[in-house]
Amino acid sequence: MAISSEALLAALKSASSSSTSSYEIEEVIMKLAKKNAQAVLSFEINSLTRVGRKVRVSHDVKIEVMRPADVARLAEPMCPEPDLHILLPPLQKLRTVVDRLKPMSDILAVRANSNGCLRLSINTESVKVDTEWKDCTHPITKNAPPDPEDAPDLNQLFTVLVSLRSFLKFLNSHVVSTTTIACAYRRL
Repeated sequence: MAISSEALLAALKSASSSSTSSYEIEEVIMKLAKKNAQAVLSFEINSLTRVGRKVRVSHDVKIEVMRPADVARLAEPMCPEPDLHILLPPLQKLRTVVDRLKPMSDILAVRANSNGCLRLSINTESVKVDTEWKDCTHPITKNAPPDPEDAPDLNQLFTVLVSLRSFLKFLNSHVVSTTTIACAYRRL
């Protein structure tokens, strides 16, 4: 099945209450349904306002049911083995930091090394900001070099430049999964 990630994200945001929202989520019901000959994921969100009034919000996310022949043609893309694997810090904390950097720059430098150091940086004519996390988990993979001489320097920082707005959109996936996102880097 194919689904619009934007529509799904909007429904999931409605289903998650935050400390600043004016209502408390009581129940979320998700159903696979058919409306007007269209397959949909139907979200029914029941909540209470601060004054005790019941509120019901519904979202219908359209689904495209794929034919078996189309599904058979789907294949996982071939990706080279990365030089570095690192688990990101808690996504909400990471998002808060990146959100504060947004007004200062359009480009974000993400740097990491095998010692568990993750550094987010912006650098413009008027400001330079570095935020660093230490002791991030560096998982050992099956394809790790067996010979220690082949292993890269543990302190070598690998860097990738990304659009700050795009990175923030990526971090919004914490609505879907609040546990872990792994970051992998491959030197070209």
